[in-house]
Amino acid sequence: GVFLCLPYLDFKRPQKKLLPHFRDFQIAIFSGISRHRTIVFILLAFISLWGILQIPKLRIENQEFFGTVSYFLELDTGEKNGLLSKDALLEMDRIHRKMEENDSIGYSYSLLTVLKRMNYFFQGSEESLLTDKSFDEIYPMLIEQYLLYYSSSVDPMEYESLVDASYRYFSIKGMVYYKNVDNLNDFENVIEEIRDALPAGWSMTVHGMIEELGTEQSKLRYNWIISFLFGNLLIFLTVLLFYRKLKLAVLSLIPAIFSMIFLAAIESIKEGTSMKEGYEFIVKYSGIPIFLSFLTSFFSFSVLLLSSFKGAR
Repeated sequence: GVFLCLPYLDFKRPQKKLLPHFRDFQIAIFSGISRHRTIVFILLAFISLWGILQIPKLRIENQEFFGTVSYFLELDTGEKNGLLSKDALLEMDRIHRKMEENDSIGYSYSLLTVLKRMNYFFQGSEESLLTDKSFDEIYPMLIEQYLLYYSSSVDPMEYESLVDASYRYFSIKGMVYYKNVDNLNDFENVIEEIRDALPAGWSMTVHGMIEELGTEQSKLRYNWIISFLFGNLLIFLTVLLFYRKLKLAVLSLIPAIFSMIFLAAIESIKEGTSMKEGYEFIVKYSGIPIFLSFLTSFFSFSVLLLSSFKGAR
């Protein structure tokens, strides 16, 4: 506000020039550019051409990076002793298989993993826990007996991390291969598919580092939208205040919108995807740099408001 109003207030201008040596240096630089503008233009054209030729060579620096991120799924069957039934274990097995189908999910471990292994030692097969009908009439008792054996042989904290005392809640733990944000998106899509197919009364909550990364991604997407809108609003208001013409203020928004369309198109062509997915990519990665670039340009050129030359103001 001070920068915008200062040229129009009746303040007495200081007699002493501000930063005279710096001003002289600027004059010398711009005068030199003006005298040798042909050479400068040729040099800029050469640099631009060289930069365009380097575009195909660009690569993501962390392209070879990969790691793992832990996740912890807490599932609620909605009733006491809910997971002692065969239907509950079949649903747990469906969740496991759904997660194993996704290449981004490398490992999952739950109470079902333990029960299958115990069934192998007692019955000679892991899968017979879910396929054998011999124990259907006493199935809850069988599972409870397995859990009793298991609880007596492991650390109580380990046991309680898989199932609660009421047999209502259970968990699935594991790791996600993390190379880039696409792996996080794959995991979130799988979770949504699992959640949509849960039996009536069931619910699922995601915990762990993967949940924190998802939260940060949502914040980044929200911050980008706010930054883009706020940056364009500042551009619009700045042009409107300087030139007092609504038409010019509206036209000033075209470069930002055009750059969005251009970047989204480039990304969609590169990945062979739709324009919408290209926009989603831009939203994830370029919001803050665009806004910071606008801020640096805005505050740099605002120094011209202190100029004694009305045309510069």
